Amino acid sequence: MKPYHQGLAAAAAAAVSILAAAPPALAQERGSPEARKARSSVESYLAQKDKEFQGSDRAAQARGMGGRVTSLYNLLRDKGPFRDRRVVGGSAAEQDRGRDALVRTTAYYLASVGMDPDEVNRLQRDGLDPLAAGAAVIGGGATVYDSVVVSQIAVIATVTANSASSGNGVDRQVGFRTDRVLKGSAPAPLTLTVPLPNPPADAAVGEQYLLFLSTDFGSFRRAAGRPGNDGALAQQLSPYKIESGRLTATVPGQDAGGQSVADLDAFLSKHKAAFATAANGGN
Repeated sequence: MKPYHQGLAAAAAAAVSILAAAPPALAQERGSPEARKARSSVESYLAQKDKEFQGSDRAAQARGMGGRVTSLYNLLRDKGPFRDRRVVGGSAAEQDRGRDALVRTTAYYLASVGMDPDEVNRLQRDGLDPLAAGAAVIGGGATVYDSVVVSQIAVIATVTANSASSGNGVDRQVGFRTDRVLKGSAPAPLTLTVPLPNPPADAAVGEQYLLFLSTDFGSFRRAAGRPGNDGALAQQLSPYKIESGRLTATVPGQDAGGQSVADLDAFLSKHKAAFATAANGGN
């Protein structure tokens, strides 16, 4: 059972596979086995995305977000980092569709976690780039700072309880004491439903985590016909574990980067206007 953020990671892996990681000659040698394989990957990816977009379109319309998605799509298309990315395999038209699918996926994702053009402009005025951060989350290579920028809610919290959820024997109810709110607003205490083996489902009482949460993500996914809890506070991205003041990756491929909580504090201080909360020194 995949949580929301791992489904996102799977989509990102498929997206990265069609981007320009292959030799330039691949696109030219259209009859080679490598070219046929790349072309097949593009076709499979596009078919998958077309089906996904049908659900996302329904969710956006049902939640009155059609205009927001369109505005974010236009910003990403015209100014976002995908506009110059080379896609390998397939025809020129398929390559354009592959690039456009990445843009659309990022637009839906940002909209689903509460981002809109006004928020994009506000963050950009403070020297941040939520378009690039969202593209990194979707296309791969997101840093902890990208995760903070695109998160609806970011908190540092300590585990207070961990017990089996009633019913399926897979979900865990993990309770937290909110130590610091870095972005947005979160209840203290808070409880997350997390399916095994996804972090922090196996967290021990007393462990501390940097959590990226959303109140909108699950509702959007549910409206799109994908797994999600309507209106529930849910993990938006995989958390980081905090050990001895340093951030530790909890899933393969997650950027650990050797950052410390002090590094994160320096980032928050630099962009104080963007992340001002009573907890981090803002107003």
